[in-house]
Amino acid sequence: MHAIVSENFVVYYYWNMEMMRNEMSVLEIYDDSPTRTHPMVATIFGEEPRSISSFAIPPLRVLGQSYFIGPSIKAMAVSGSLQGITSKQIILGTVSDQVLAMDKKYLDPRRPVKATKDDKEEGLLKYNPHLPIIPHNFISYNLQIANLRQIWTSPARLESTSHLLAVGIDIFYTRIMPSKSYDIIAEDFNYVSDATA
Repeated sequence: MHAIVSENFVVYYYWNMEMMRNEMSVLEIYDDSPTRTHPMVATIFGEEPRSISSFAIPPLRVLGQSYFIGPSIKAMAVSGSLQGITSKQIILGTVSDQVLAMDKKYLDPRRPVKATKDDKEEGLLKYNPHLPIIPHNFISYNLQIANLRQIWTSPARLESTSHLLAVGIDIFYTRIMPSKSYDIIAEDFNYVSDATA
């Protein structure tokens, strides 16, 4: 079993003995308080503030879904960014010693069985129990990282970018951009002349 924890979600991979297949499950935890307004914000807008105490746990809502996945997994990580704006990717090290990036949207426990207009506007995919393996999402391309054991990710100075290091007998490094390269501007970019053009 492998697991990763990030922000308010947990993703874990395991072998389902009953169904005889590889599965991944996701759990997301949400604050289920009737009002989620922070006391300081409530004061500014004239609302009734709610008290917050580290000794009183707010009511929580836990959502979960399970999926089955084709390849066996032997390492997992999650991408991250400095400000948390960029979409997340779940990074999987397969038994074929390759590195696969899977968008977090495929592991969203809110995926509906029947998508409504609101679900589509929010970008939620219709639930499918099978996680897709998209060939161009193998970030190690056709390379194998011999005896792949561990994957680490770290935020870069650019919000759109994360560093990824996969380690086995070989070492593989790359930069990943889950939300594409939306903030890459050369350091010598002339803002003044561009604004006057």
